[in-house]
Amino acid sequence: MVDVKKLLNEMSLKEKIGQLNLVSYKEEIIDAVKKGEVGAVLNVRDPESIKKLQEAALASPRGIPLLIGDDVIHGFKTTFPVPLSEACSFNPELMESSSYYAMKEARDAGINWIFAPMLDLTNDPRWGRIMETGGEDPYLNSVMAKSKVCGIQKEEAGRITAACGKHYLGYGAVEAGLDYATSEFSETKMRNYYLPPFQAAVNAGVLSIMTAFTTYNDLPVTMNPFLLETVLRDELGFSGMVVSDWQAIKHLINFGIAEGEAEAGKLALKAGIDMDMNAKIYSKHLEQLASENPDILALIDRSVLRVLEMKQKMGLFANPFAIKNPASFYEEIRCEARKVADESIILFKNDDDILPLSKDAKILVTGPFINDRDIHLGAWGALGHPDNVVNIKEGLEKRFTNIEFYETKLDFDGDDLDAIRKKASGKDYIVLVLGEPRYLSGENNCRTKLDLPHNQDLLVEELSKLNIPLIGIVSAGRPLIITELVKRVKALLWNFHLGSEAGNTIAAALAGEINPSAKTTVTFPKEFGQIPIYYNRYRYGRSDIAHYKDGELEPLYSFGYGLSYSKFIYHDCICELNGNKLSLALDVENVSDVDGKEIVQVYLLADLIKELVPEKRLIAFKKVFIKGKSKQRIEFAINLDLKKYRKGITIMVGPSSVQGQTKYLTLE
Repeated sequence: MVDVKKLLNEMSLKEKIGQLNLVSYKEEIIDAVKKGEVGAVLNVRDPESIKKLQEAALASPRGIPLLIGDDVIHGFKTTFPVPLSEACSFNPELMESSSYYAMKEARDAGINWIFAPMLDLTNDPRWGRIMETGGEDPYLNSVMAKSKVCGIQKEEAGRITAACGKHYLGYGAVEAGLDYATSEFSETKMRNYYLPPFQAAVNAGVLSIMTAFTTYNDLPVTMNPFLLETVLRDELGFSGMVVSDWQAIKHLINFGIAEGEAEAGKLALKAGIDMDMNAKIYSKHLEQLASENPDILALIDRSVLRVLEMKQKMGLFANPFAIKNPASFYEEIRCEARKVADESIILFKNDDDILPLSKDAKILVTGPFINDRDIHLGAWGALGHPDNVVNIKEGLEKRFTNIEFYETKLDFDGDDLDAIRKKASGKDYIVLVLGEPRYLSGENNCRTKLDLPHNQDLLVEELSKLNIPLIGIVSAGRPLIITELVKRVKALLWNFHLGSEAGNTIAAALAGEINPSAKTTVTFPKEFGQIPIYYNRYRYGRSDIAHYKDGELEPLYSFGYGLSYSKFIYHDCICELNGNKLSLALDVENVSDVDGKEIVQVYLLADLIKELVPEKRLIAFKKVFIKGKSKQRIEFAINLDLKKYRKGITIMVGPSSVQGQTKYLTLE
């Protein structure tokens, strides 16, 4: 094992600064790597190029291996459901295993540092990066944080691929849902809403943290010592390496706080940014800054030691090269992608139990995304390729014997109506394949309109006049305004981009081969003007009269909502509170003939309080498989923080945030 403190003492100042330099890959950087002037590289996925980079690093004067970073957000070559979709599964085991498999596929190429999980919470669907989050709830996101860190950082053969929790902190609060805009929120909101997932990631041993582009308390996060030192290190106990986001140190100039690059570098380093992502400010200016300000030398040493310790923990000094997967791996990872997709599809509506469809039903499938493969890759597809995606037509053709297809143009203008009407004649059902192309979500892909794009609402409106039952399938990267769609369809299967196995999962859900079990982790608004809308709001002072003149307060679909082909009944629950420990037990019965999985959700509702807290918040959940015509005993043991509550609390147990049985418990 390398003595990293001894190594640090032997390094020249230029070599130390090199370890703080994260650069985007170009062939020309090989010389700088050989000189020890680069500590990490991103935007390189070719195995041979990565191997050459590591060989160059080992040939440098100190032989320090490189961090090779990449945005493996929901898969590398094999694409998993986007994180928002995966969160809807409420299945921590799948969250961990999907991260593990994606890590292994990336590690096979030589990637050793993954810029995930994203731990941002948001309640604004205008923001394109909502697809990368786990939704609007801090508890669920904390569970997801732990699972994904453990999956990415699972040690094998003495090696750990490092996770990077991001974006610290409050990126999901950007004003007006606009990427890179400022964010402003109270310290209470920060601690109760945005911080818990990062605490969970730190507790799980995350090796690195990436900062946000945004602001807190009138300072950019990139130079915010309160967030980076007081909160992250002193309070959360994080001892690892902090990296800026893309060129974020340079953005201090754009904010008008730094006069130039040198000052920006000084502010960032002093605040606690260890590694500069491709702004090249540290490599250009730290040497001069250190000569002018001797106290900078100690800060450089502090940051370099964190980088070296991270590389040591990862096992890179012993072996920095790719770890190849066996030939069977491709089949294994495809199977895993299918498992996650199967548990991530949401049944929002199923009037008259119209689904699942009989496999010999006469069906017309129409819409713009029947043959589309690209849509299912999601915004961070990495090396995922459309050719490796099962489209919806392929999935349906394998399962239904009396089915026709008519794909409309992306921009529907009505020209296809006569042809669709002709094909629809005599059909039992029309399946509408709708969605939001993946290029409309993700980083810097924010929207001011949240309708189904490309005039798809007109297609739905016209086909609703045919008096043939409509079944909607929607694939999107965010919640959309689908109020009119819901009125016109008899059933609705929703998914946030499902990845490589999308077509198989969607078709299997229509055919009843799988039973939808996911529930939404974001609130769906009825109207655009309701945004931001989320279930865990503070109580209002005049809630009895608060209203919109031209619309409703209630959402279309609330957090935690989703249907099943099974029918579950919740029997009376028993609750006991001993100090801060809540014990809860109940029977959940599946009264249908269909085996299914139910997500049992537990919420704490505020009564009399010392200061404002969310009126309702998720405190526990379990996803349980219950066979048809049987019941299962579900038990919870939950530690509660009750410092802000007075006299009593109400516990609600049920299938969503708006439905369940309640028990009032008196506080001692």
